[in-house]
Amino acid sequence: GSSKVWSRRKEYVKLWFKPGVMRGFVWLEKRVPIDPDDYDFLPPIMVSDDSHVLGLRLSMILLNTFRLRHSDAQWFVLCEDDTIFSTQNLISVLAKYDYSDLVYVGAKSESHLENHGHAHGMAFSGAGIAISYGLAQALSTMLEACLARYPQVRRNDNRLYACITELGVPVTPEWGFHQFDIRGNAFGLLSAHPLTPFVSMHHLDILHPLFPNLNSLDSLRLFKSAMETESASFLQQAICYNHTKKLSFSISLGYVVQVFPSIVFPRDLQDPQITFRAWDWGDHPGEFSMNSRTSPQSICDRPFLFYLKENQFDKEKGNIVSIYDRYLMLDERKANSHCQFHSFSPKEVQKIYVVHKPFERHWHLVPRRLCCNMRRVNK
Repeated sequence: GSSKVWSRRKEYVKLWFKPGVMRGFVWLEKRVPIDPDDYDFLPPIMVSDDSHVLGLRLSMILLNTFRLRHSDAQWFVLCEDDTIFSTQNLISVLAKYDYSDLVYVGAKSESHLENHGHAHGMAFSGAGIAISYGLAQALSTMLEACLARYPQVRRNDNRLYACITELGVPVTPEWGFHQFDIRGNAFGLLSAHPLTPFVSMHHLDILHPLFPNLNSLDSLRLFKSAMETESASFLQQAICYNHTKKLSFSISLGYVVQVFPSIVFPRDLQDPQITFRAWDWGDHPGEFSMNSRTSPQSICDRPFLFYLKENQFDKEKGNIVSIYDRYLMLDERKANSHCQFHSFSPKEVQKIYVVHKPFERHWHLVPRRLCCNMRRVNK
C-alpha cells in the first residue's frame, strides 16, 4: 500500500479483512498515524523498504513476510490496497493445490496492452498473487541475488515473475482473480462472470459505483454483503427464457438480473458486454484479452435491469433468497426513445425474486452454468 492514499483505501480493506480470523499485514513505505477506532478492523501495519521505484518492494515484502516464520503458513497472498477479496473463495481455489509444491497462482490483465507491455504469463499483483509455501521457501534462498539481475524491470510484479521464471515455475491461471485494468463501468464483466469462483477485484478507486443510486463505498458494502451470504454462488450466471413473450433472462447471482426483449443465445450471453474502456481508454473488442461483445446500439434492444436490493439465507428451507429491484431510470430512457415494452412493463414487473440452493463445496472442479425457470408471483 501507499501512505499517501491509505486513509481512503483502508476502507476497502475493512470490507473483507477479518482480524482474529485472518492473518496478514499492510505494508506501507512509511509510518502513518493510526486511528484507535481502526484497531479492531485492520491488519497490523508494517513498514517496508522504500524501494518501490526500483521495482523491488513487492518481492521484498514477500521475503520479509516469509522471514517472520509463521510455521503453519501454507500460502502467501500478495495484493494491493485497492483490491477486495472473497476470502472463502480464495481458500476454495487454493485448496486444489499442494502448498508444499512450487505453485504460482494468479491471472493476467484484461488489457492486451498491459499484457504485452509486461508479460502474458505473469500474475498481476492488483488481482492478487498466491505463492505456495514451497515456492516462497525456494525464492527465499535466491530472491535478493535474482532481483539484482533485472535492473531494467521496473514493475514490482514483473520482477518477481522474472525470479519465479528462473525457478522454472509457470503461472497457474485462476480466472476468478480480476486485475480489472479497465476504466468506467464494470457492469459487463460482473454480469457475465466466468464459470469459476469470484476471488478478487482490483482498481476500486477507478471503477464507477457498482450499483445505481449508491456511492462507490456503499456499493461495495452491498457487493460484499451479497458475496458473504453465499460466496460460492456469488456472480455465477444463470440463463433462462420465456419463449411465449420472447424474453431472455441472464442472472448474475448477488448482482443483477438482465431481461432482454428478444431471444439471445447462451453463446452470446456468456460473453461480457463492453460497458467499460480499456486501460488506454480504447473500447474496441480487440483491446481486451477475453471474449467480449458490444452493447446494442439501440437502447430499445438493451436489457431491462433489476439490481440487487437484498439477499439472505432462508435457514428453514435452506435457500438463498435474493430480491432485485427494477432500474426505473433505464425504463424512462427507453420510454423517451419510444421503445416497446412488450409484456414487461414497469407496472407489471417491479421486482424479481431469485431462489436457489447453496452450491456444493467442490462445484468449481467440474463447473457447469446454471439453468433456471420462472413463475409469476403476486406479492
